[in-house]
Amino acid sequence: MHDTTRRYGRPPAPVIEPTLLTLVRHGQTTGNVAKLLSGISDDPLTNFGRRQAAAMGKTLSGLILDGTLPAVHALYVSPLQRARHTAEALAQPLGLTPVLRDDLMEIDFGAMEGLTEAEAVERFPDAKAAFARDVFMMEYAFPGGESRRGFHQRSTGAIAAIVARHPGEHVIVVAHGGVLGIALAYYMTGNTERWSDYVLANCSISRLTVREDGVTLHVVNDVAHLADLTPEEAEAVAAIEAIDGEAARE
Repeated sequence: MHDTTRRYGRPPAPVIEPTLLTLVRHGQTTGNVAKLLSGISDDPLTNFGRRQAAAMGKTLSGLILDGTLPAVHALYVSPLQRARHTAEALAQPLGLTPVLRDDLMEIDFGAMEGLTEAEAVERFPDAKAAFARDVFMMEYAFPGGESRRGFHQRSTGAIAAIVARHPGEHVIVVAHGGVLGIALAYYMTGNTERWSDYVLANCSISRLTVREDGVTLHVVNDVAHLADLTPEEAEAVAAIEAIDGEAARE
């Protein structure tokens, strides 16, 4: 895709020098396959997810090591194992020590963690509105968990803090579809409620430059590095992306 620049306003924290931000979603998990509400649940990568991570790591680290992309100053990672194990594919070849940040974790679904959407609605009838396809309830709070507004604020704050800490540098963030989609929506539109415009596939790569006066999106949801998957594996990826797309429209 061509670079896209947006100047909707100022980033959520002062930007001294442009920061190159590479965003990577974790690989496929057991929760993805079972269609579970897996926010803070510590689901492991599937065997296929580990292969996705290896392919992503080989491609992205290769672009950095051969000078196509700038050297990386820091690797920030969600502490959940699906993100940590994905990040290992970058940490080892680049000689980086992952920096774990709790505020990069996925949304806390509370009592709904580990349930399917249908099971959640059955146990919590008021949740039906929260999963409606035609409306987004920002104020909805998951029982015993997190409110959507709180999650959006946490996600935006986490990425903004990372950008502010690395003026003029290149950093990588390995985290979750919700966190990264919210960040992209904020930087590109100024409205985190448009995060479903940025549904990210497992082990996709997105990259943007954040400046004081605007943001340039270089690539979003790039999965070209997964092109060598077998037809059966490609079918599995398509199925997972369809599931994620449906979830994003909740």
